[in-house]
Amino acid sequence: GAVSGTFGWACVYPIDAVKTRVQAHPAHLPPLRTWECVRAMAREQPHGKAFTRGLGLTLVRAMPVNMVTFVVYEGVMDLRSK
Repeated sequence: GAVSGTFGWACVYPIDAVKTRVQAHPAHLPPLRTWECVRAMAREQPHGKAFTRGLGLTLVRAMPVNMVTFVVYEGVMDLRSK
Protein backbone atom coordinates (compact mmCIF):
# COMPACT_ATOMS: atom_id res chain seq x y z
CA GLY A 1 0.00 0.00 0.00
CA ALA A 2 2.73 2.47 0.93
CA VAL A 3 4.81 1.91 -2.19
CA SER A 4 1.87 2.09 -4.58
CA GLY A 5 0.54 5.25 -2.94
CA THR A 6 3.94 6.90 -3.06
CA PHE A 7 4.41 5.92 -6.71
CA GLY A 8 0.93 7.19 -7.56
CA TRP A 9 1.58 10.59 -6.01
CA ALA A 10 4.98 10.85 -7.71
CA CYS A 11 3.29 10.33 -11.09
CA VAL A 12 0.31 12.62 -10.51
CA TYR A 13 1.99 15.44 -8.57
CA PRO A 14 3.00 17.64 -11.55
CA ILE A 15 -0.56 17.50 -12.88
CA ASP A 16 -1.89 18.31 -9.42
CA ALA A 17 0.47 21.29 -9.15
CA VAL A 18 -0.93 22.74 -12.40
CA LYS A 19 -4.53 22.06 -11.30
CA THR A 20 -3.91 23.81 -7.99
CA ARG A 21 -2.40 26.84 -9.72
CA VAL A 22 -5.34 27.08 -12.15
CA GLN A 23 -7.87 26.79 -9.30
CA ALA A 24 -6.06 29.44 -7.24
CA HIS A 25 -6.09 31.92 -10.13
CA PRO A 26 -8.03 35.05 -9.07
CA ALA A 27 -11.61 35.04 -10.34
CA HIS A 28 -11.52 38.70 -11.37
CA LEU A 29 -8.80 37.98 -13.97
CA PRO A 30 -9.42 36.27 -17.31
CA PRO A 31 -9.43 32.47 -16.99
CA LEU A 32 -6.03 30.80 -16.96
CA ARG A 33 -5.81 28.06 -19.56
CA THR A 34 -3.99 24.87 -18.64
CA TRP A 35 -1.18 25.16 -21.19
CA GLU A 36 -0.69 28.84 -20.35
CA CYS A 37 -0.27 27.80 -16.74
CA VAL A 38 2.22 25.05 -17.63
CA ARG A 39 4.33 27.49 -19.68
CA ALA A 40 4.22 30.12 -16.93
CA MET A 41 5.27 27.60 -14.29
CA ALA A 42 8.13 26.38 -16.49
CA ARG A 43 9.34 29.97 -17.02
CA GLU A 44 9.08 30.90 -13.33
CA GLN A 45 11.22 28.05 -12.03
CA PRO A 46 13.61 26.24 -14.35
CA HIS A 47 14.33 22.51 -14.29
CA GLY A 48 10.73 21.62 -13.36
CA LYS A 49 10.92 22.83 -9.76
CA ALA A 50 7.52 24.51 -10.03
CA PHE A 51 5.98 21.12 -10.79
CA THR A 52 7.67 19.27 -7.92
CA ARG A 53 7.77 21.83 -5.11
CA GLY A 54 6.35 20.09 -2.04
CA LEU A 55 6.62 16.61 -3.52
CA GLY A 56 8.98 15.34 -0.83
CA LEU A 57 6.60 16.09 2.00
CA THR A 58 3.69 14.66 0.02
CA LEU A 59 5.59 11.40 -0.50
CA VAL A 60 6.49 11.18 3.19
CA ARG A 61 2.82 11.74 4.06
CA ALA A 62 1.63 9.25 1.43
CA MET A 63 3.43 6.31 3.05
CA PRO A 64 1.60 6.19 6.39
CA VAL A 65 -1.71 7.32 4.87
CA ASN A 66 -1.71 4.53 2.31
CA MET A 67 -0.47 1.94 4.82
CA VAL A 68 -3.35 2.77 7.17
CA THR A 69 -5.86 2.83 4.31
CA PHE A 70 -4.72 -0.62 3.15
CA VAL A 71 -4.85 -2.09 6.68
CA VAL A 72 -8.33 -0.67 7.32
CA TYR A 73 -9.59 -1.92 3.95
CA GLU A 74 -8.27 -5.42 4.63
CA GLY A 75 -9.76 -5.35 8.14
CA VAL A 76 -13.19 -4.35 6.84
CA MET A 77 -13.05 -7.01 4.14
CA ASP A 78 -12.17 -9.64 6.77
CA LEU A 79 -15.09 -8.53 8.94
CA ARG A 80 -17.46 -8.70 5.97
CA SER A 81 -16.42 -12.23 5.08
CA LYS A 82 -17.10 -13.59 8.60
